[in-house]
Amino acid sequence: MQTLKYDGSDLVVHFAPKGGDLVCITFPPLGLSSEAKASFFAHKPLSKSGISAIGIMSKRDHWLYTEDPNEEIEVMNLVAELASQYKNVVILAASMGAHAALRYASRLKAQAVLALAPKWSIDPAIFPSVPAHYVTENFRPWMRGMKIDREGTVGVARVYLVYDPHDETDALHARRIMSELADITPIPFFYAGHDIPPVISGSENIASIIRGLNDLAPPEFISMIQRIRRRHPNMTRRIISEHGAQRHPALCLRLMKQLEAGKPGFDGRKVTRDPVVLARLLFSLRSDQDATNDCLILLNKKDCPPSFQSIHRGDPSAAGVFNLLTYHGQTVCFDLLNERVFGCHNTHTDRSSLMLTVDTRDVELNPFVEFHGRRYYLRVDGGRMKLCIEPDRRLRLVESLSEMWFRLRFGASRAERVYLLATECGFAGFHPGGGIGYSDRDMPWEAIILVPAIDGTKTILRGREKSATLSAQ
Repeated sequence: MQTLKYDGSDLVVHFAPKGGDLVCITFPPLGLSSEAKASFFAHKPLSKSGISAIGIMSKRDHWLYTEDPNEEIEVMNLVAELASQYKNVVILAASMGAHAALRYASRLKAQAVLALAPKWSIDPAIFPSVPAHYVTENFRPWMRGMKIDREGTVGVARVYLVYDPHDETDALHARRIMSELADITPIPFFYAGHDIPPVISGSENIASIIRGLNDLAPPEFISMIQRIRRRHPNMTRRIISEHGAQRHPALCLRLMKQLEAGKPGFDGRKVTRDPVVLARLLFSLRSDQDATNDCLILLNKKDCPPSFQSIHRGDPSAAGVFNLLTYHGQTVCFDLLNERVFGCHNTHTDRSSLMLTVDTRDVELNPFVEFHGRRYYLRVDGGRMKLCIEPDRRLRLVESLSEMWFRLRFGASRAERVYLLATECGFAGFHPGGGIGYSDRDMPWEAIILVPAIDGTKTILRGREKSATLSAQ
């Protein structure tokens, strides 16, 4: 049972004993402060795996440095006391927490540490190349002089540093850490980016990694964790969406079709039904009609609700009605009750929301919603989105002039081009979570493409629902 052992001004300690002689101490990445008292990093997979855990959490994202230094000392003494009940102690830590783990591993008498993408320091006085947002949002005066040094890992048998060599910031910090810690073992995770946990996630994977930290020699452990990375659907998704879709879209589409057909030991639908992956491919394959049709087939399978056998869209090469798809794979919708525009990964929204559409046969591409056979256009009223009968020229789609889509500006049809949603507040950019922000920049992540609207007359219900519908008629 998980218990809260410490609740201080900055730090929280959770203890979840499961028996056995192995305990895993976890340190959190950035962004989990709101969950500090409720749970801890990697709690669910460790609990499912039956591995005892001590979770250190931070109420503020200040790299686990406390304004009162006595609190930090008190917490580490408590964690060391809890860990002393176990013969084997290992540490799993990510990003912000990985920095703390490399500072305290020796004091906690850990036998092994897995540090995922740590920062050596975010003090600009001793590491000038630290990104400015870390200094503004996370660095505080009591953190001056912060850094990782070799004293933190003295006596620790195995220290692993996982990072993406293609991530410039993480690679710079990794090189500095390796220069300070002579006995550290680097594990390069190419194309993983800074956010490492998703590409090793899953209860079985975490159990293998934690037990491997304790049982395996470095060569065997490295082979095992790299195998997990290579076979993980999140890794495949990340490679396609962040790298392959732009550089080799045709090759990625062929891979997607193979994964959809089925691959032993790999659930390809976790990749082929991913809205972000599909959107990035559609953005890159705008001028290839056959490839666009193949992507739309996959998109139809993702969007098909359980009660339907299949859904059909209009012809992407013909003028007509189109939905709006964001760079993050969201269909743009309008919330009737709250009068807001948002991005949604599920095209079948609740009853209070409708998908926005445009008609490429119109002179201007003014977004509208349609119900009861009538169009209602968006307009801006005091910073809020409202509906009106006539189009509002202040809110319309305009063609993006970004260099990324330059090739589509000549020869592409109106439906194949890339657009921005222009408002009186600026261009509306959709965030990964579905919210919107406004700017005067023409950024790729603010872009929108057109996908044919679902054709209700050709959409097929599943047998039982179809029969019931016909009987009612």
